[in-house]
Amino acid sequence: MAKNFKKHAELLILELLINESDENHPLSRATILKYMKDVYDVEMDRRTLYVSLDALRHQGAEISTFEDNHKGYYLKNRQFTEEEVMLLCMAVHNCDFIPMRQSNRLIRRLTATQSRHFQERYDDSIFDMNPLRGEGKAAVLALEVITQAIREKRNIRFYYRSYSFYERLGLRMGRKILDVNPLYIMNRFGIPYLVGEYSRTQDPCCFPLERIAGVSIGDKKFKPRRHHLYPQPCIMDHTAMITVEDGVDIVARVDVQLLEQIVETFGRELDMEAQDDHHVILHFRTTKEDAICIGERFIEHMEILEPQDIRHEIHARVKASLKKYE
Repeated sequence: MAKNFKKHAELLILELLINESDENHPLSRATILKYMKDVYDVEMDRRTLYVSLDALRHQGAEISTFEDNHKGYYLKNRQFTEEEVMLLCMAVHNCDFIPMRQSNRLIRRLTATQSRHFQERYDDSIFDMNPLRGEGKAAVLALEVITQAIREKRNIRFYYRSYSFYERLGLRMGRKILDVNPLYIMNRFGIPYLVGEYSRTQDPCCFPLERIAGVSIGDKKFKPRRHHLYPQPCIMDHTAMITVEDGVDIVARVDVQLLEQIVETFGRELDMEAQDDHHVILHFRTTKEDAICIGERFIEHMEILEPQDIRHEIHARVKASLKKYE
């Protein structure tokens, strides 16, 4: 009975140190004994407390003592540091993709690795809700299925959703179910994307996770191409899905002075070659509409060379825009 009581008391002391102590809030011997009596209803003398603390230290708990700091007792080693927990909590809080209820549950679990005092400081530092956060339930469910498929190296099949006039996601009707070999999930500008290969052609592709619906794991195993195992320049600003049917190959001339912004936008693996001291030739694949938007965005320092219909469309749009200011 005494042995069981000893182990029981040690666990209670450890729980007390986890929840109530940190470097700025050490617990005195008298405080620990009072907590044990008032909170846990365990009578303990000073000698038993010292024995329990020594036993915890021998089992791996790093406990700072009064002899070390001349203030009291607190737990030094934790699974995460306070700085790490704060960074993780802020990342979860700012992620539009995680539903609010699940976000709060994750944050509570993270802050529970620290003392009560840290949890209070964190609650005081977060004073507003994330205004961009959506429900995100479908995206979370899709993530679970996709990560399983990535581990098992199996294909997935899903619908791809598009925004309506009211900026709400809805299924794009009349489209075939897409068949993709998932490679990895990556984050770009705070938005999670699925990067993969089309099962039939093994062309690289990229999809914002929140726009994936009805995802299921197929029965085909795949071996990814080696050069697809690293982030590809297929994620651009607000990347749209690139499919075999609607993707177009773009050739553009870009001013060297825009090179840093281009690389930051398209990625380091971008296919480009020097034309002269002032220009590079850029090759990339995207949808026609995205190519037009990119051409308009960088119009002062970029010229779309091919295809011709996109050149004509950009020319027509710029001309129509200028008329507004005549």
